[in-house]
Amino acid sequence: MKNNMKNIFYLLIFLCFFPFPAMAADGWVNSPAAELSGELRDYYVKAFNYGMETAKPNENYSWKAQNASGIIIASEKYTSKSQATCRNYNEIFVLGDKKSSFSGVACKRNGEAGWCRLKPEDAHTCALETSPDAMDKILGDMGSAVDSTKKLFGY
Repeated sequence: MKNNMKNIFYLLIFLCFFPFPAMAADGWVNSPAAELSGELRDYYVKAFNYGMETAKPNENYSWKAQNASGIIIASEKYTSKSQATCRNYNEIFVLGDKKSSFSGVACKRNGEAGWCRLKPEDAHTCALETSPDAMDKILGDMGSAVDSTKKLFGY
């Protein structure tokens, strides 16, 4: 019983400090490219950003790398209520013999290169994104909080 209570307590501490919504702010959870990793994912991110930045409205921007390829069709750029430059887009994505499509909204990052992917119902801004450095700090802070709590309760 004591171990179960301790595990529940740690889980509650974890859930209080871990920013689940911010992790998915870039839309990878909803992207057909979520299965990519390493160099292929890096290439895809560059191709997506280039396509969103340079593609003429409603024209195909095609890319291909290794066993993946895709077409991005972006709409006109617009300025969101939060003053971010955004575009709606449709994407056809092929990984090996698996073909899928995705529609969404992407907004240009402020002060950084690239575009973040958003769900249409989300606020059209990249301001809620969490950088990898920030995630490391949050996880470190969370670990410190758990250690302090263990000491406080004698675990």
